[in-house]
Amino acid sequence: MTKHIWDYYQEFFDKIGKSKENIVHVPNFMTQEEIKVVMDYIDKYRDNPDFSGGKTLTLDVIKAENYPLLELLVVYGQKIYDLMEEHYSKKYGIKIERMPWNPLHIVKWQPSMSSGLHSDCQYPDGSPLMKSNYYKLNLTALIYPNDDYVGGEIGWPDYDYEIKPKAGDLVMFPANNYYLHYVKNVESGLRFTLPTWHTFDVGVRIPITEYIPEASKNLWVNEGEDSSHLRQY
Repeated sequence: MTKHIWDYYQEFFDKIGKSKENIVHVPNFMTQEEIKVVMDYIDKYRDNPDFSGGKTLTLDVIKAENYPLLELLVVYGQKIYDLMEEHYSKKYGIKIERMPWNPLHIVKWQPSMSSGLHSDCQYPDGSPLMKSNYYKLNLTALIYPNDDYVGGEIGWPDYDYEIKPKAGDLVMFPANNYYLHYVKNVESGLRFTLPTWHTFDVGVRIPITEYIPEASKNLWVNEGEDSSHLRQY
């Protein structure tokens, strides 16, 4: 019987399995000096309406405007990969692509923003989100450059685990529905994150599909369900 593309990825997720230990919290991942470099750049855009939610500061924008910050993020991208190798690849005998599928970028969460329970690569019903290649977002990492906001905690209810990371912390976890997670409402202040995603090296070359901006909503609603209440990310 011919394998579905997703079967290769599901095999790796099954090797990792379900364990709170796979939610990795690294305090002080970034130094205070490095956090300042990031936040000084963010401050230029803090009140810019074109920087919010899904309107992120991408690596291409950073490259054009602040090369030292780009170099810093490249270094931290490598550190994240090394930690993923340690905590997932070597531990469970799986391979991870070295280059991130979605490299570090900067996201702004404004007051009233939150994120309901979801995975990063599957529909709520557990089927793979093939549109826009979301199924390839297999391992999530988040750097937190600030903590001067109220609310915005991230949690994994299946493991009764909720945290509000401190400035400079890193959080990593598998991105499938074994690790459904939420972000609580940001009550006040601005919450910034630097997310990145790596994909499994399943040994099969798979054609890349066209990016569809609306596809991200299907992380929260199944195909055909109303998504008008969701903000696009």
